[in-house]
Amino acid sequence: MKKSLIILSLFFTSILSYSQIIQNVNIDLADESEQELGEPYKLNISFDTYHEGVIQYGLYWQFFITTANNNSFFLNWYSENGYNGGILEMNDYTPITAGGYHFEFSKKIQLKDYYTNFPDGEYKVAILFYRGGGVFADSGLVQENTLTYFSMDDICPTCPTVYEGHDNDNDGVFELNDNCPNTYNPGQLDDDNDGVGNVCDNCPSSSNSNQADNDNDGVGDVCDTDDDNDGVLDSSDNCPKEAGPSSNNGCPLPVGEPDLTIDSDQTIIFSDCFDCSPALGSLGSKRHEINNRSGILNLSQIYIENIGNNDSSTTNIQFYVSSNTSLDTSDFEYTGSNTNINSIDSGDYFIISKSVFATDFGVSGYFSGNWYILMVVDDSETNTESNEDNNVTAIPVTFIDPFGKSALIKTQKVSLTAKVEAEVFIDSYSIDIYNFQGQRVLSKEVTSKEEESKLIQSLTSGLYIIKSKDRTYKVSIK
Repeated sequence: MKKSLIILSLFFTSILSYSQIIQNVNIDLADESEQELGEPYKLNISFDTYHEGVIQYGLYWQFFITTANNNSFFLNWYSENGYNGGILEMNDYTPITAGGYHFEFSKKIQLKDYYTNFPDGEYKVAILFYRGGGVFADSGLVQENTLTYFSMDDICPTCPTVYEGHDNDNDGVFELNDNCPNTYNPGQLDDDNDGVGNVCDNCPSSSNSNQADNDNDGVGDVCDTDDDNDGVLDSSDNCPKEAGPSSNNGCPLPVGEPDLTIDSDQTIIFSDCFDCSPALGSLGSKRHEINNRSGILNLSQIYIENIGNNDSSTTNIQFYVSSNTSLDTSDFEYTGSNTNINSIDSGDYFIISKSVFATDFGVSGYFSGNWYILMVVDDSETNTESNEDNNVTAIPVTFIDPFGKSALIKTQKVSLTAKVEAEVFIDSYSIDIYNFQGQRVLSKEVTSKEEESKLIQSLTSGLYIIKSKDRTYKVSIK
């Protein structure tokens, strides 16, 4: 508990023949030369007075100390054989401006002189005018509203809590002023002028008055090249205040497991449904459309994120055609090339793109109607995840059959005797042409390879993917 002093400054006009006012009462630490080892700190007390009339010599100012909750100011303060408070004669003053006088008691305040046990709490110091013969001013004028409050902590915020002047390291410098109070250093050298002496400064050449030492290695942070003492220098450490291995750039390894999932709002898809929202999460009730013979689902951006508490290892993403949104053994697995996913840090993401053809799911026939294409993250199950139930993301699709019936073609049949016009049913087939961004630029039915070739030659310059009835190939038109 902090100890407080209370200054009671009084003047009693019944004793003096003139009006006098006490102002600027001040208590501060006495000089170090006046302190005593092992004793409470001594304090100076001074005040100013302003008056009208002539000073009366032979009278005194006197101060007394009591605890703050003790209001019996005059019971035991005066002794005929001596004074138990400091005495100051009226003529012991220094003139100041505006007709005033400055007084300073030669006796120092030391609480031990008044309280043997030096109790915790607040104290009062009363300055009274002494008339002589044991007579003081009228005690009825001692009122609470005349008190001035301040604490020992205000006087000496850096003093030890016992407020004793002592020299713990025996270097001849009181702890109050010792820049290394627990280390012998009579010279008090402080090269960086931070208030901490060289012999106890954890960065003697770099100012750091707070002596912060994050890793408690005895070297202050401002001059420590490795603040967390993990062997990774701060200049290369992504977490300079947290210890971690160099394999993780000096940051602590996360605790927990990864959790891979696909963010539908960030996943962008294009198909033959030209009024479908590109963002999967905004598709609503619509379904992407794919030609079931040669159509492509262009997965322009698959946004895979790790929402777990640990980094994931390298894995894959696989695709399935399913009659519902759940993955089971009856679904048709993608037979194209494998799609890998790099390791993803906790809280980070990875983006890939993929073009999926309608005929790449290992079936002899063709899909028709409404289905789902499932994107399955970590299909290889190389990661142990905190949540294994959010790896599947469904894309609603409709497979369109462009050959619902054969094309009726009129042709001519020539015999040896006559030219007869007849109707012959010839199977036509569809050719779909895509640019290298996976966007379909043309779809048309043809009846022969010759017609297919002419159609391709009519294209503008560029690179194209051609999906014909029996093959898929690339062409470059110049």
